[in-house]
Amino acid sequence: MILPNGVMLLGVNMLFVAAVLYIIALNLQGKVGLKETAAMCILTGLVNNISGFYNGFAMGDTATMAASFLFGFTYWLFAFNILTKTETYTGLGNYCLFVVLTAIAYFIVNIQSGAWVLAVFWFLWGQLWAAFWVANGLKKNLGAFLAFDTYIVAIINFLVALAFIFGWMTPKGFVN
Repeated sequence: MILPNGVMLLGVNMLFVAAVLYIIALNLQGKVGLKETAAMCILTGLVNNISGFYNGFAMGDTATMAASFLFGFTYWLFAFNILTKTETYTGLGNYCLFVVLTAIAYFIVNIQSGAWVLAVFWFLWGQLWAAFWVANGLKKNLGAFLAFDTYIVAIINFLVALAFIFGWMTPKGFVN
């Protein structure tokens, strides 16, 4: 059996994150239903949590395990809010603030290690989590900006996910 390398596995996670972000953006615009959004959130949460366990316990990479769990639990919580018809998404919003603070540490570590691609992504993901914190935790109406921001992060995530999966890019840049 061939075990996946960490970058390609990260690409798989990012591919599903791109898909769920796209669905969430459509949902924010009323173009996709809540149950469909919840289903994609559950699938993405599952993919990220399974790979997190693999990274942590099979590969001994607890930092990547924690990062995968940050994503996985974001989407589990989003799905839970939808399926239980939560009146507010305040819990999700405040969880997003926790993730923003954690993203700052991942951003710094990736800059220090020369993984500029991941540093850029931690910035992108962090600002999107910050937007969801403002919209859900602080209850500020971000209107069309939140959907637009989510689309942009989804598209960039999708393109780099493919580059990681097919070996065209590493966390430190393009492969020669």
